[in-house]
Amino acid sequence: MDSHQGEENKRIISQHIFMFPFRISPIKETINNEKPSMREIVQSIIEGGWEYKPYKIDTCAHYSEYYYFHEYVRKAIFELRDCYKLFEQDKATDVISCYFERFVPNNSIVRISIKRKDKGNQIYFDYDLTIHHISLRLFSTNIGVLTIELYNYNYPLFQDIMYINEYARRVYPQFLPDNCDIGVVKSALLADKIEFKCGSIIDSVENFYPHTKFLNVELTVADYITELLGKPFTKEYKFIPIIDDRMFTVCWYVNADLIKKLQQKVDHTGKYKYEVSDDWYSFVFIDSSVKGVSAGGKMKEDLINRFTYSRWIHEGTLFGITRYSLMCLTNSTFEVLRHHMERMYYQMAIILLAQRASILKFSDDVSKISGKIESMTDKNEQEKFEQIADDVKKLHSSFIHFVNRLWFTEITPQEQGIEMYNMAVENMGLKEQLDELRLEIKELYEFVEMQYEKEKAEEDRKMNKRLERLNKIAMVFLPITVVASLFGMNLFDVDDILRFYSLVPFEFLRMGSFWQRALPFIILTIVLYSCVVLWYLRKKE
Repeated sequence: MDSHQGEENKRIISQHIFMFPFRISPIKETINNEKPSMREIVQSIIEGGWEYKPYKIDTCAHYSEYYYFHEYVRKAIFELRDCYKLFEQDKATDVISCYFERFVPNNSIVRISIKRKDKGNQIYFDYDLTIHHISLRLFSTNIGVLTIELYNYNYPLFQDIMYINEYARRVYPQFLPDNCDIGVVKSALLADKIEFKCGSIIDSVENFYPHTKFLNVELTVADYITELLGKPFTKEYKFIPIIDDRMFTVCWYVNADLIKKLQQKVDHTGKYKYEVSDDWYSFVFIDSSVKGVSAGGKMKEDLINRFTYSRWIHEGTLFGITRYSLMCLTNSTFEVLRHHMERMYYQMAIILLAQRASILKFSDDVSKISGKIESMTDKNEQEKFEQIADDVKKLHSSFIHFVNRLWFTEITPQEQGIEMYNMAVENMGLKEQLDELRLEIKELYEFVEMQYEKEKAEEDRKMNKRLERLNKIAMVFLPITVVASLFGMNLFDVDDILRFYSLVPFEFLRMGSFWQRALPFIILTIVLYSCVVLWYLRKKE
């Protein structure tokens, strides 16, 4: 029996899924700021040791997970086809996401080492958590979500769970003190070190030292994140976290004593104790390891009520949903609930993070285009505008693609899933962000339309001016037309005219007909008239 099988026979105390959502952009600027090719990104991921996994409904668990969601949602998160072959054949235009996994050898662990001060004494904690699963999902909006799933078999205490969640999710220092003593950060928010031991796949120790490694224009994250993504990818692309120094946390934790306490009611108010509980607040918001940070009084109660899903409190289960966590505290080792957390609710978190990351990416694109508009000058206005119009067109097309294929008002027909998803969308402020983004893109589009109208009006003005000038020129040359018509009346014989003007100067004035004698004066008069009229018209312009 391998170690994974042996561990499955042990009781899982808590399950921790840490999700690192990020935006993807090329290190080298592309021509016309083209977005990175999904095909090339996928190629670099596979070269970095990831295995593409099309979704297969080949187990009861996969069946339950697949049909939990609406059909249009399944298309976004469960790609059944071989994306890699589709990209090779240029037939992947309708691919919304691709899913990859890394092989996890037996006995793979993450060790979280914590150094804290307690009553003046330095205390060290080490938590060894089993690596159960490592996956990566890429979305066509150039968003990625790296997932590290850990099992806890050894640490049942509530404070242990809080430390694990608080410290394992940090991927870079939240701040650096003025004296650059990283120890100050480590004693409050940051692990002393995080060891990622995954056999020959990755063996990394991140101790967040020295502080100078983080003093860069480009954000530096924990080494194990970079190593997991792989050199072929990180050599070509930047990955930009979308939350902050923390990963999104999905946690399932069994603590019958704590949930029993939270189920009780406060006598004089009739409220459940969880509604005023520091423990429940700390668990949901993952901030108990930092003294003096948690909210208090009425604010704490309001936050708890807003971010708690309490449908099953009478059964001994509470859920908490915030911008950076999806938490479950229960009194039962009932496996169905845990599997729901690692499958259905994890997929829900994937959707939410992809939506949030995409909205932030589009907002960043809007900001960049707005900067280009502000930098336009009279000299380069036309050239700049053409590029801006093209950028706005591409942005608008990508935004429509996102709204139609990755933005959902409902993801499942299941009542609990509907309620939890709606709560998450509201608590993350996604709808407001989407509405604001839609308005920003609309304003950009209106700017482009206004510029086109301005250019069209200018072209019309120039055209009218040209037509007016042509009319004036036609009027000037009207007398010449009259003379030409006279020539067309055969008043002159060509041979006579040539012979006539071959005479000595002024001799022709005594010879020929009247028209032959008058012809030079007529031509001279027309030329003088034309010059005077043209001079007058130009002076008026």
